[in-house]
Amino acid sequence: MLTVAFLLLCFASYYCTYMVWESYDFEEVTHGYIPIPLWIPQVPVALGMIAFNLAVLDSLIENIRGITPHYKLLEGEEVSLDLPESSDVEKDGERAQ
Repeated sequence: MLTVAFLLLCFASYYCTYMVWESYDFEEVTHGYIPIPLWIPQVPVALGMIAFNLAVLDSLIENIRGITPHYKLLEGEEVSLDLPESSDVEKDGERAQ
């Protein structure tokens, strides 16, 4: 499943980057009172897709090596919003003084 996700992300990353290059090459600007070059707001989208692509590739490599990927390790954990006990806070505070 990670292989399919990686291939789809490669496709999406390529075309997001190509969209930015095309906007830069054709000097496209936004419509409105202030014409902003369109490639400027598109760059973070392309960089985010590339970063997501790298994250999935990292998980795919871990899976191929036989290591459990990080997202599977965190699936079973429950998030705890409990505050630390007051005795722990007091002990740390006394050490700092």
